Amino acid sequence: MKTIFKIPVLLLALILVISCGKDSKKEEEKKMSPVEMATKVAELECESELARIDGDSEKAEKIDEEASNMIGELRKILGDDPDEEIEASIAEAFREVEDQCSEKITEMAAADGKKAGELYCKVVNAIANSDYEDLEKLTKESQDFSVEMEKKYLGLEANEEVKKAFNDAMMAANENCI
Repeated sequence: MKTIFKIPVLLLALILVISCGKDSKKEEEKKMSPVEMATKVAELECESELARIDGDSEKAEKIDEEASNMIGELRKILGDDPDEEIEASIAEAFREVEDQCSEKITEMAAADGKKAGELYCKVVNAIANSDYEDLEKLTKESQDFSVEMEKKYLGLEANEEVKKAFNDAMMAANENCI
């Protein structure tokens, strides 16, 4: 009989522990310092940019909404006249995350450049081997890839580092073509 009473008590205790864990996670998020919040916003903006580059605008919009909410919270915390030292720390943290994000985008461009170079080599080899059936498939694949790259990097036209990474990787993949 005592066992029957112990089971509901244990279940109730388990439910309380689980629900308290959720609340503490929310409280932990609210306890972030302004610099940590700004860092998180920058990370979210980076994730959003990477999602857009990958063509996932729905994911990017969700991330943008989360970042916007966090910016609102940050503004409430900082108030109308934020401390200059805190502002400087926030700006520095933001720049660090932006630099890391630029590196990720550059790495992504290099991987795409390598793929473009490899595709070009396949086309050259198909021509050299008079494999016109394969050439037709590769031509279509090349055109599709080119359109994808235009969509992917169109907004990054001004970023010379990204262009250079793409072109360098493409040229390296082309070195041993034939």
